[in-house]
Amino acid sequence: LTVMVHAIYVLIFAIAVPLVHLALGATMDQAVGNPLSGQPSWSIGVGSVLAASGLVLILASIAWLGRIGRGLPISSSPPRRLVTAGPYHWSRHPIYLGAVLAFLGGSLLLGSFWNAVLAGPLLGFFYFTYACGVEEPILLSRFGEQYRTYQEKTALVVEFPLRRHSYKLITGALTLLSAAINRPKISRMGDHIFFWGYGIWIGVGATLGLTAMEYVLLVQGLPVPKAAWTVAAVATAGLLGSRMMWRTGVAVRNGGGFGHTAGTVGFVSWGVLAGLLIVLPLLALATGQSAYLLFDATLPALMTAHIFSRTGCAFYGCCYGKETTTRLRLCYQHPALKAVREKKVHPEALRPVQLISALYGGVIAALVFGLWCRLPLPVGIPAALTAAMYGLFRLGEEWLRSQSVLLWELVSPAQLAALALALLGLGHLASIPPGGGSATYAALGEVAFAPVLQQIHPLLLAASGLITAFVLSYHYRAIGRWK
Repeated sequence: LTVMVHAIYVLIFAIAVPLVHLALGATMDQAVGNPLSGQPSWSIGVGSVLAASGLVLILASIAWLGRIGRGLPISSSPPRRLVTAGPYHWSRHPIYLGAVLAFLGGSLLLGSFWNAVLAGPLLGFFYFTYACGVEEPILLSRFGEQYRTYQEKTALVVEFPLRRHSYKLITGALTLLSAAINRPKISRMGDHIFFWGYGIWIGVGATLGLTAMEYVLLVQGLPVPKAAWTVAAVATAGLLGSRMMWRTGVAVRNGGGFGHTAGTVGFVSWGVLAGLLIVLPLLALATGQSAYLLFDATLPALMTAHIFSRTGCAFYGCCYGKETTTRLRLCYQHPALKAVREKKVHPEALRPVQLISALYGGVIAALVFGLWCRLPLPVGIPAALTAAMYGLFRLGEEWLRSQSVLLWELVSPAQLAALALALLGLGHLASIPPGGGSATYAALGEVAFAPVLQQIHPLLLAASGLITAFVLSYHYRAIGRWK
């Protein structure tokens, strides 16, 4: 049984996970283009150094872990003693660092641009979020204060000259943000309560996301009335989907019907995507437009909204992370904040998962729209790339989230959904012919910005944002209740 557990662990972390990320880079090289296709000589030299360094670091780290720690780099056979010397003096997780270096080096040796600049960093995000969210809590429980001191002194990834100054800057910013979060913007009018610090952030995100979506639709030739209908349908589907998925989840967990969920405030981000998956194909049939165009315009725009909506989550205290002993944390103390209401602990020092999520949402939006502004992207690429990247990012993020339900005490339902979304996006990327075939969109940067902007419906967009802000801000008599 022990051998089987070890084999499964190695199969997942050393083979399956890197292969999934390798597939993302390879499909992007094929569909969008590969600047390293000519295999420049420097890529062979740099790739060889990175790959060799990574392999040496992995082997040296395993040797130190076995010789001093009397254990293996496998959760089922953890070290008996804490190892802080050798490679572990410079990185708390040198094996993962070595794996990422080896992946980047192999990417350059293979002449794969997108594996080097996209899949490699994504693989590092997965490994290090797993280390923070799963492995380090176990190490803290085993070694206590000894490991806590080690955490403070040693870098998560690797030491670099300005790391401590950067660390102080980030922790200082999180301290200021925690202070702002614990002064929530709440107004009361009789029995009516408005949690503006949450709703306004998400309302702004909805407005900007819908604006980006309508702009893309108009650039790609969708008639103005149909673009307006699409905006209205997407805004409605997002709100209703997020609400209904939350109610469904609560009803399933509690074993009851929908009745007792009607009076409780609750939304879930996966519901927005579920609502779009239902509405967009129907909208394509009703308007006679390509479903690809609707998904390609909507999903990257959703990442623009994601930046602000996740920031709003930080100010509301929902979607919070696991407890942490490090200074990279958000502290929740105000009784109106959801983290405090649900966990009933004062003060709560939690991982800033919402901000990490907002950050990678910005990365996805910048990459997809940046490519689309410069290149005539193949049909299906914007949505598929967004789905693949979001799924892989979310897969790692969930290690840091405070989950109420876990499968096998390790994998959450949200991670299964994230993996399915990533594989769906990867599958579609792989189906696109080399060079994208003949079906491509016009590059967004080739179209004059001002004339298209004049066709956008500002009142509709503003109304969508205001309705979103109102719905997500409103409470009745008590925070967390609608009736």
